Amino acid sequence: MNFKRIQTALRGATSAALIVLAASGAVPATAQTTYNVAGFVDYTGPFAVSMPNFDGGRKAVLDWWNQETGARIGVKLVYKGYDMRYDASQAASLWPGMKAELSPIALMAMGGPDSTGVQARLPDDKVPAMLGLPAFGFAWKEGLWVFNPRPTNAHEVAGFIEWFQSDRLKGARPAKFAMITAASPSFMDTVRGTQSYLKTSKKAELIEVITTDMQPADLTLQIRRVVNAGADFIVIYGNTAQAVAAKRALQALGRKVPILVPSHVSLAALAQALGSVDAVDGDFESGTVALATDDDSEAKRFYTMLTQKYGLKQPWVSPTILGMANALFVVRTVEAAAAQVGPAKLNGEAMHAALVNGKFDAAAFNGVLPGFSLSNNISFPLIGTRLNVATGAGGKIVYATQGAA
Repeated sequence: MNFKRIQTALRGATSAALIVLAASGAVPATAQTTYNVAGFVDYTGPFAVSMPNFDGGRKAVLDWWNQETGARIGVKLVYKGYDMRYDASQAASLWPGMKAELSPIALMAMGGPDSTGVQARLPDDKVPAMLGLPAFGFAWKEGLWVFNPRPTNAHEVAGFIEWFQSDRLKGARPAKFAMITAASPSFMDTVRGTQSYLKTSKKAELIEVITTDMQPADLTLQIRRVVNAGADFIVIYGNTAQAVAAKRALQALGRKVPILVPSHVSLAALAQALGSVDAVDGDFESGTVALATDDDSEAKRFYTMLTQKYGLKQPWVSPTILGMANALFVVRTVEAAAAQVGPAKLNGEAMHAALVNGKFDAAAFNGVLPGFSLSNNISFPLIGTRLNVATGAGGKIVYATQGAA
């Protein structure tokens, strides 16, 4: 707070006005500098069903921050999203116009296609891209301007394997699993990363990789193969439609094999698509982020506050949380950058400087993200990250574990 500025403003005020201010305890608001934040969204592609939740989580956090923190430090963030259909070429073609229109201090990205579609341009454009979803192997380069608060999808799959083999199999034997994915580079990256992990791990065996459409009509034949091969679980790292198709196939076969979905699919959202929470009994969701469970948690209380005070209308599902995580990552970086250069001098370079070698405490993220550290060598965290696992049990979605290594 600039008290000299306040004193100057008050010097010309009347005595009556001063009395009113003193009596009410009001403090004149700090002048705010407005900055634009661009965002990629997918309202017409494979994640169109999830996008209102993801985008709604973003917007509610930005509204909350503008009122609660931005007004105090003298910064206002204005957000605008652009539909890139989860397509790298579309993202690349949109970006020059987005930059020219907004001159943004940051780009809120989603995943592989949009971040890779623009990553070569960002160092020259001096605008960092910031994600709420896990990283990808092709972001494992020095000097990138794409930053993630989470490790890669493959790291999160490997973390689940480690937990499942230890907790559910008690270390008795390697876990056997299959993976369902699409031909998209970002999804195949998760498969390749998991396969790379398995080369050095004795804790699991990958039975089969099933590559299918983002909207598969039927997976019964493929699911029959992996069930007959003795799969302990099936990893589905595409979208909700693939998870629904896998569940329908298991139902048709009369077999009960758990599926694992990532946080961008969400057990809670899958249960809604299937019509019942009981339909996901015994299934799993994992991620290095808060998950949409029925447990009381700091993240859920934060979500509830956003619904009550800041117009968040989206349900308590993990895509909503991911949008919240994306926006929290941005606003906490804005705070760090403003502390370094001042609230009236923010730009993409100041944001980048706050991200490189940035250390973010868990207390800053309202229970949504853990603490993490970044660097210019690896623009996503690897050391000290922790995994949460949720499961369907007794008509609820609950944590099976929190903070697994």
